Amino acid sequence: MSGFVLPTWRITSPFGIRVNPVTGARRLHAGADFGQDSGVAIKAVAPGAVESKGVNLDKRSGYGHWVRVRNFDGSRAMYAHMVAASPLAVGQGVDHSTTVGNVGSTGASTGPHLHLEIIVNGTPVDPIPYAHARPVPVTPPPALAPGGRVHVVARGESLSGIAGKYGTTWQALYAANRAVIGGNPNRIFAGQALVVSAAAPAPAPAPAPVERVHVVARGESLSKIAAKYGTTWQRIFADNRGVIGRDANKIFAGQRLSIK
Repeated sequence: MSGFVLPTWRITSPFGIRVNPVTGARRLHAGADFGQDSGVAIKAVAPGAVESKGVNLDKRSGYGHWVRVRNFDGSRAMYAHMVAASPLAVGQGVDHSTTVGNVGSTGASTGPHLHLEIIVNGTPVDPIPYAHARPVPVTPPPALAPGGRVHVVARGESLSGIAGKYGTTWQALYAANRAVIGGNPNRIFAGQALVVSAAAPAPAPAPAPVERVHVVARGESLSKIAAKYGTTWQRIFADNRGVIGRDANKIFAGQRLSIK
């Protein structure tokens, strides 16, 4: 059940180059805007797990209250300009019935709406054709029955290692997540969300993942920061999009960036 269900609300601003209604600058609008009354519940467009959430109330570039979900297919969905912080906890699983937040107009916004971004490999794509190419299957797999859990894959993990934590087999885990993993059970990646059967016991406590914070120095760019940590500027931008805003070239001294 890794398909997508978009809101049926009116699209007020599609993905693509436009004149920004707040700044007047002509630039890429990296998502699709859906107009709706303030306070209306926003449902998850695809099942996955909450990756991060935050707030940037800058009136010229901020996403306001936002939450980002790592979808089962490996993409990320960002829901922005919400009226208040998302009620969900980081790591919490979501499906199409989950309310991720409520429509608002916080940050750089001219009226209540949902700004939805779909990010694939660090790059925003048009949510409409992306979602339409991934419809919800008619029959969901049994592993998504109520009470099931979501495991977010850590770097270096294998299906065998994950299965051992839950007292199940890698074959059962693969069967429940074949639509997500694909044809090769050896190819799973960090951040991927896998469904674990409700019948499996809870895993043993694991140490919290290490997350570093880099304080931007004067004159630094995302490329220079990425080189220091052995990563890419696109990864840092994707992980800090709610903090940085829409322009990867606009970071400032003293800004705190998460490095994963």
